[in-house]
Amino acid sequence: VLELPPGWRAESKTYNHPAIEPKVSGSTFTWELENLPPIVLEGAGPGIEGLAPRVAISYYPPAGAQADAVSFSTWPEVSAWLSALNDPQAVADATLRAKVKDLTEAARTEREKVEALGRFVQGIKYVSIQMGISRGGGYRPHTASEVLTKLYGDCKDKANLLRTMLREAGIEAYPVAVFAGDPTYVRKDWPSPHQFNHAIVAIRVSDDYQAPAVAGHPDIGRILYFDPTDEYTPIGLLPAHEQGSFALLVHPTKGDLVAVPRAQPEANHLERTIKASLNDDGSLTAVVTEKCTGESASANRRILRGANEAEYRKVIERWIARGVPGSQVE
Repeated sequence: VLELPPGWRAESKTYNHPAIEPKVSGSTFTWELENLPPIVLEGAGPGIEGLAPRVAISYYPPAGAQADAVSFSTWPEVSAWLSALNDPQAVADATLRAKVKDLTEAARTEREKVEALGRFVQGIKYVSIQMGISRGGGYRPHTASEVLTKLYGDCKDKANLLRTMLREAGIEAYPVAVFAGDPTYVRKDWPSPHQFNHAIVAIRVSDDYQAPAVAGHPDIGRILYFDPTDEYTPIGLLPAHEQGSFALLVHPTKGDLVAVPRAQPEANHLERTIKASLNDDGSLTAVVTEKCTGESASANRRILRGANEAEYRKVIERWIARGVPGSQVE
């Protein structure tokens, strides 16, 4: 149920379900569904957000009325609104400039500068403390200098810090709003910041910079997309759950919905080598070596670096179970 001031209007779109038309009584709009079947989640299937019906609502004041932006008609409007929240926070102070100089002192190329600063921001602890809830909806990041001083922040804080540091190193970068978890979630026909739950960075790079996460932009040029929150995915790649999705490149005048690049198959390899010996008593001794690149490497980093001892033992046991009784895994 949505109650609006007199004279306001509302528009809605329905996803994962046939269109629902609201019942309107004066300035009250009601959308209702009933007798919905249960949603059964399956392994490797879409998440709940890709299956459950949802209603996206935009509402607007009367023509000529003065009101804060509440809904948007185009993606560039959303981008400009987010840019106004982000850009004032991307200001460097003397401490930040000194840190950038220290981190990039040994860097000789554009790639080396990007990687040095990116790895540093990846290592900053993730802590989410929202600000500007009543005006800005919590989309405003903390200032770059504050995040550097405290060495923690959420996704938009880390993205803002990295773009500020890159700018000090002579490399332009822009915030990117994305939905993490389901590449099919964002819909082009509803321009709204509420379609996103995560922030990454778009880094303008030269023609010499080659990586799976690089794509062209008609107005800005070649863009390297990077998620500084994901500590297991190196620069040049994107987490699998973000690849191929629609995202919003945030820029005051050139921002719009973009398609995040998807890595080609050759960027993701799993090479498994097994050296086995059959013993005189009939038992088998084997050494299994796995070499991973791309997403398979990131997945293993998440398992091995993030696992405690009990979880690690379970991983090893699963690997052993893939072989034969009596095998050993290194």
